[in-house]
Amino acid sequence: MKFLILATPRSGSSQMHTAVTTAHKMSGLSEPFNHELQRNWDGNRDNAHLYPHQREPFAVPDNFVIKALAYFNHWPDVFYKHWEKGFDHYLNVYYSDAYQAKRTAFFQDYVRVFDRTFLLLRRDVGSQLRSMLIGHQRDKSKGERTTSHWWGGYEAFDPILDKDGALNARLLFESIKLIETIGRDQNIPILYYEDLFADQAKFLETNAKHDLGLEDMWADHFDPSKKWAK
Repeated sequence: MKFLILATPRSGSSQMHTAVTTAHKMSGLSEPFNHELQRNWDGNRDNAHLYPHQREPFAVPDNFVIKALAYFNHWPDVFYKHWEKGFDHYLNVYYSDAYQAKRTAFFQDYVRVFDRTFLLLRRDVGSQLRSMLIGHQRDKSKGERTTSHWWGGYEAFDPILDKDGALNARLLFESIKLIETIGRDQNIPILYYEDLFADQAKFLETNAKHDLGLEDMWADHFDPSKKWAK
């Protein structure tokens, strides 16, 4: 079996990925098309190069779970040569009709590679955007804004909705739209963060409804008392 978890940012996809691989005794790979996460660093950012699976989708082995984000820069393409020319250049390419159509077609085809796809969204998009902005702006001890790591617990704070924040909001809504489109076109039900990261009764109801096979995973991965934000 080959499983895909396709999600928006800050939707609990990392915990979902770990839970699915554990419960189903499968191997996995998280965000194979995330250019920052998957770069093969040699200690010098200028010399960083890409793993082969970032340039084109690799053949997914059996008994494997992929977690991917349906996000603006998380897919393999000539994107990388555009990205290296600068963020503004990439955005101009990204927002072209031809590029948007190509991106949508990629994800529509990619889903068909898998025996099962889990689409993961959040109903409370405001809280999701807040989590995204905190991730980008997480404070150092001296209160300086800094690029943060996305994994692990953190103290929440009120993020700034500046120009970059407005762009993040736009990109998040586009990510949501893409997943909703895939769900509609391929008749795949959408899972919601609020139904998984809930009390145990609600979680078990969701697990049974969608036949997730995660009934033993609530305490370690979905108990709301263990959320990263404090």
